[in-house]
Amino acid sequence: MAWTEWVGYGASVLIAASLMMSSVVRLRWLNLAGATVFTVYGVLVQAYPVAVLNALMVGVNLWHLMRMGRREEHFSLLEVGGPGDPLVELLLTDHRQEVARLFPDYDPAGLDTPRATVILRDLAAAGVVVWTLADGTVRIHLDWVRPAFRDLRCARFFLEEMTPVWRGTGARRVVSPAGGQTHHDYLRRVGFRADGNTEFVWELAQDPPGEPG
Repeated sequence: MAWTEWVGYGASVLIAASLMMSSVVRLRWLNLAGATVFTVYGVLVQAYPVAVLNALMVGVNLWHLMRMGRREEHFSLLEVGGPGDPLVELLLTDHRQEVARLFPDYDPAGLDTPRATVILRDLAAAGVVVWTLADGTVRIHLDWVRPAFRDLRCARFFLEEMTPVWRGTGARRVVSPAGGQTHHDYLRRVGFRADGNTEFVWELAQDPPGEPG
């Protein structure tokens, strides 16, 4: 097999992987990479229609990514009537299996005075955090964001807004269940540190994460 064929196969894999992304930003970046490689492949094998088509796709993806980068989004928090609130139930209904996988110990019925905060992104309900506060510790029981909004902006905004609120109550730290490896990586990226095998901790004495983005 000629090495140029491997270039074509690699481009195909990137394009196929892009179509599996739930995040529009990730879809665009992967599709851009696949279209770029396909453009090179078309030139190498002198399949110029393939090269031209994919060069156009590169331009389209770049245009969309630049628009996304320039667009300012509005974030806000909405505290609702607890984890049994209809809005929270609506958000979680279609993703119960994923929630159970990421947060196997989540049981709102067993929580003492749980609070539920919905994260709004351009007035769309993007995610929900269920948490409790006791003995100086904020304990997060559920921290779930809709797949299309998983770019850390929601998490950073939530922590930035809630930090002064929690500090005002005398809380000293935030504790989150570890969940699976994907959730591990997410918690580290927003500033938590591992505390044993089952929990991650974020000290409220730290400055909150930077602006969303």
